Amino acid sequence: MDMNTGGESKLPMMPIILASLGLLIFFVFLGAQYAVLLGSLLTPWCYVLWIFQSGQMTVLDLRNKNPSPVPFIVSIFLLLLIAAGIGHLRHPGYAMFLGAVPGLILWLAFYAAASRVDVAFRPSMTALLFLGIPCWIYGGSTLALANRLLENHPPQVYPTQVTGKRVEHGKGISYYLELSDWGPGIHGDEITVDQAQYANVNVGDPLCMGIYPGRFGLQWTDQVQCTAAPSM
Repeated sequence: MDMNTGGESKLPMMPIILASLGLLIFFVFLGAQYAVLLGSLLTPWCYVLWIFQSGQMTVLDLRNKNPSPVPFIVSIFLLLLIAAGIGHLRHPGYAMFLGAVPGLILWLAFYAAASRVDVAFRPSMTALLFLGIPCWIYGGSTLALANRLLENHPPQVYPTQVTGKRVEHGKGISYYLELSDWGPGIHGDEITVDQAQYANVNVGDPLCMGIYPGRFGLQWTDQVQCTAAPSM
């Protein structure tokens, strides 16, 4: 991303950048997903405000091993990971399609901020268009998460049963339950569970899954209690 720089800002940028990145890393290791989510959502807008305040684009200059863009890149990556982990969308590609709307809003904010930079140091249109890629990822991830976190409708409940169990070892240990076909054409599904549920559930045990309509019309699924009469 060929972002040119202008004069130095009066605010101490590096301590702010390092503190922001440090907090994101701290929340990751703490396991506070919602804190990471909030930080990831707000970090790109902090960059927009910084550009408006300083009138320079140093914070998005990837040349000369400049560390300033690191929190921006990390926040987009974390947002995508969280959306993939808890969004549970039935059709994630549709979320990325609709995510062009909030992504465009963020991109237009960057464009407006860039217009305040001195012409001699203003980024090229090619560089700004390239910036649209992380903005689009931001928009799709934000939409997927808001679709779930702002849900206000009950799910349709469907019965299923456990057909298999597996453990995945990576940086941590993840526990999965494989499920039989359930709902309207959902095949080969599996869900992530905690260690306690994994240990207490056996192959052949019944489970219930729910399909939520989604706050923005994007259906998502999750395990639910088998208290309501299941849909057939």
